[in-house]
Amino acid sequence: MENLILKLLILEQKLNNLSPPEKFFIKLFKKLNWFEKYNIIPQYKIDKYRMDFYFKRLNLDFEIDGDYHVRTPDKVKKDFERDKFMLSKGIKVYRLKWGEFLKNPEKEIDNLTNYIKYLSEKKPFESYKRTEYLKKYI
Repeated sequence: MENLILKLLILEQKLNNLSPPEKFFIKLFKKLNWFEKYNIIPQYKIDKYRMDFYFKRLNLDFEIDGDYHVRTPDKVKKDFERDKFMLSKGIKVYRLKWGEFLKNPEKEIDNLTNYIKYLSEKKPFESYKRTEYLKKYI
């Protein structure tokens, strides 16, 4: 019981430290009932990387990139290395640019929804085949 309480306290602390975009998506995912459907874990850590949201059932890392991700070459390189690492573990990465989202939220939500639908409907072999193809070129 103490272990469970400790885990809940740690999760609460993580959720309190979320950015406004992450808080927005928590509300959206709750509204869409995606937490249960896709077993979404906010702030999931693998190795030295922390994912904004891990869709466990889809093996998907959902990242929300602020404007600083685009501007600095160093950050772009770090994101590239991070994505390469995730792909090496078989984890797909979906990056949403927050600036683009603010310009047209409906379009960006539709894009995300369509991608989630695509992943949830396709056969496991198709996912593996696409990941292997991407590994060759990254």
